[in-house]
Amino acid sequence: MEKKTSGVVLSVVIVAVLFAVFVGYQYDFGRNGDENTLAESSSTEILVPKQPIDAATRQNDAAFMKDQAEFQRYVQIGNALTSLPPSLEGTDIDGELVADAQGNLIITVGARRAFDYFLSAMGEDDLGTIKARIAAYINKSLPASAAIQAWQLLNNYLGYQQALVDVPDHNGSALEVRDVIKSRQQFRTAWLGQEVSDAFFGFDDAIDNFTLSRLDVSEDDSLSAAEKAKRIALLEQELPESIRDMRNETQAPSRIANEVDALRQGGASEEEVRQLREQEFGVEAADRFEQLDKARDQWDGRYESYRAERDDIVASGLAPEDQQRSLLRLQERLFDQQEVRRVQALDRINDSSAR
Repeated sequence: MEKKTSGVVLSVVIVAVLFAVFVGYQYDFGRNGDENTLAESSSTEILVPKQPIDAATRQNDAAFMKDQAEFQRYVQIGNALTSLPPSLEGTDIDGELVADAQGNLIITVGARRAFDYFLSAMGEDDLGTIKARIAAYINKSLPASAAIQAWQLLNNYLGYQQALVDVPDHNGSALEVRDVIKSRQQFRTAWLGQEVSDAFFGFDDAIDNFTLSRLDVSEDDSLSAAEKAKRIALLEQELPESIRDMRNETQAPSRIANEVDALRQGGASEEEVRQLREQEFGVEAADRFEQLDKARDQWDGRYESYRAERDDIVASGLAPEDQQRSLLRLQERLFDQQEVRRVQALDRINDSSAR
């Protein structure tokens, strides 16, 4: 089965959805003593991060016992759920929960991805139901001590997400982006601790810090364009290898497209273009690019022919209403319904550029 959306992309979606959910309402189980029903919480209490659990020394701790009782309530209801929300049907859990030889939870980014996998169904299920699903998953995946640690970690992670509601938007300037990132990192440390924050968000922090440094360079008016490009290239070289690889992969299509344009403008043959694409993407991808090129050329030819007939109608002196009817008949004769919308959009762009 195909996995859910990748952790990096999915996390952005989770944050946005949780903003809306936490601002409007919170759900919980067992507030009225019924362990088998879902009850909407009327409490507006803000979650407070707990200290890390040392299960071996806290067996008789009242707070620990409360965590255990809460966890078991959610497990019971989670085990009784018989179906997944539509978005999770046919997918595998992205991430994993693991424990060490002593039965303690090992903190990895996989734990965050596992939480985010279930939380991605926010809107299809309420928060209480999602927490019940996660509790059942935790209970099946971990020994008792690690399970309680994972449950506490989930609650602190949700508290961090709720705290993000207080982080203001920014206008894109380096100063405001820096303030937002700093606030977000402070919330992470307060709610999750440094170890968990590093494990969960180390990749994100590296990208954030690179973004800030790049903004600083871009907004430095004392630098020439060439100097800015050189400094940004140096910043990219300082990124961790995994992030450099990711950036290279995501930027490769755009970069190769620019190189292909340069080759063609320089008089290179289509065989040389194919060799470049094969070298970068492989034979099958090069074949698909060629098919796209042919389809694009065919479209361009059809559109140019249409524009010639369109220009004749525009220059015909017809009344505006008659002109519009003639243009629509022309579009419907030469293109299908979906293509007509594309043609009309291109016409608006071309007409606007000609003014």
